[in-house]
Amino acid sequence: MENNVAEIELAERRNEKLNEKRKSAPELREYRPVYWLRLVLRILSLVTCSLICFSLIDAIRNFQRTRHVRNPYADGSGSIPVWPEKEGLKLYPTYVLLGAAVVAGAFSLILAVASFTKAVRRMTKLGNISTIIVSSVCLALWIAVTVYYGTWDTSETNWDLLSWTCTHRSYDYKDIDFRETCTEMRFAFWAGVGLAGLEAINLAVFITDFLTMNKTATTIPWDPDCTKFPTRKELPDIPGAPKEAAWTWGPDDYIGRLNLLTPTRVAAASKEIRSGEIVPVNLPLNVPNQPAFGREVFKHEIKTLAEGIAYDDLYHMNTQSGTQWDGFRHFAHIPTRSFYNGTKGSDITGPAANHKCSIHHWAEHGVAGRGVLLDYRGYAHKKGINYDPYDYYPISWEELYQCGKDQGIDIRPAAQGGDIKIGDMLFIRSGWKEAYDSKSDEDRTKAATRHGPNGEDGARYAGVSQEQKILDWLHDCYFASVAGDAPAFEAWPTHEDYHLHEYILALWGMPLGEMLDLEKLAQTCREKNRWFFFFTSAPANCPGGVSSHVNGTAVF
Repeated sequence: MENNVAEIELAERRNEKLNEKRKSAPELREYRPVYWLRLVLRILSLVTCSLICFSLIDAIRNFQRTRHVRNPYADGSGSIPVWPEKEGLKLYPTYVLLGAAVVAGAFSLILAVASFTKAVRRMTKLGNISTIIVSSVCLALWIAVTVYYGTWDTSETNWDLLSWTCTHRSYDYKDIDFRETCTEMRFAFWAGVGLAGLEAINLAVFITDFLTMNKTATTIPWDPDCTKFPTRKELPDIPGAPKEAAWTWGPDDYIGRLNLLTPTRVAAASKEIRSGEIVPVNLPLNVPNQPAFGREVFKHEIKTLAEGIAYDDLYHMNTQSGTQWDGFRHFAHIPTRSFYNGTKGSDITGPAANHKCSIHHWAEHGVAGRGVLLDYRGYAHKKGINYDPYDYYPISWEELYQCGKDQGIDIRPAAQGGDIKIGDMLFIRSGWKEAYDSKSDEDRTKAATRHGPNGEDGARYAGVSQEQKILDWLHDCYFASVAGDAPAFEAWPTHEDYHLHEYILALWGMPLGEMLDLEKLAQTCREKNRWFFFFTSAPANCPGGVSSHVNGTAVF
């Protein structure tokens, strides 16, 4: 406990020092230009409706105030009413226009306010339907009302506020200024015509965006080719699933975010292949010499079939001992003991064991797409940030953002204005391999067995922080996979009441890679000043398998 307190205090001091040296990164927020354009148009409609209401109410008030006023003749012989007598002036066209403004304004207000509520933002389909209904109703309303009012106003046998005041605007009456009322009425009428055009634009923008630019994932199972997916805060509640579970690819899905590696995205990612250089990211099978977390040492046996003529070999190993993909059977959501998509421990071992979430599903689908490297270790060296990869060190969202910025990358998702595309594969270099190479075999073994059967200490490693902004970022970018050179990817041990493993593997179905050799990859990216590349991986086609070698290659 004392060690944990000391580590937390050290981390807090480190964060305070870093905050003094750099500006804070921007908040992760939704950034959809078309969404904001439609919202601006809706607010503009609301403001215009309000101005129409004020103008009409003032005009009606002036009429009611002066409806019985008579203007005396200049010779004093009598007087004449300033308004038509015996119901010669009809107010109901004006009331119709006012009613239209009130109704349209109310619709616009409701839709504008609803745009900021979590419920409507989560229910994308409801928001789309509401937009269509409101814009269509308002468009039809303003067309009908302005045509009706214009027809009435041009009638030679009927008087209304607009026709009367504008016909008599040059009259100089003591108690009423027809010029002012005429201006108000003209504004109200032509603003109504303008609102019809504004609603037509709003509807056209929405339809164009909906049909040509975006395909939003709304109905489960999601279409992997969608261009918009819910953020972590917008995830739908799935009956029987833990909160924040993204089990959205169908009841029999066992590849999770690998669904995002569609032919369209893989073909687009292949454009990253320019010079053809190949960079493997796999450690030798006997590295590390002593695996961490009490796992078995790799053993290689050559079997002689015919002396001097033919040989086989045997591998004895734990797939979690070195460069590895953590499969969906590896780590459950601890509170519910649920693995990805509702898989249970009884599906993995025991008499009812089956192939749910088996690693062979990945192998059958294949892994290829665009990779992106964040060389945090290189950034830390450059900025004088010192830490031991063999000790607890949480790498925060702000640090990763600044690392990306230093590389010329905005690590936010494209939907929020960043450079990360749906289906990208993330790699983070925290420096574990660099630190491993600098240690003696004795020190490596000592560090690895801190969590062994007879160890006195727990394992401690640098890695990605478990903070909420990291969770938002990892989810909302819709990475097809995430990986790093650290033994746990996340900072170990966690100082929260949850692990990133629970979210990444069990809740989101995102392949998690650990202990990749990113040294040459970082060097190549730095030399080329290119941090995106084409990446392929060949997981083991092992029915019932929990995890796998990565067998990964980056191609430039």
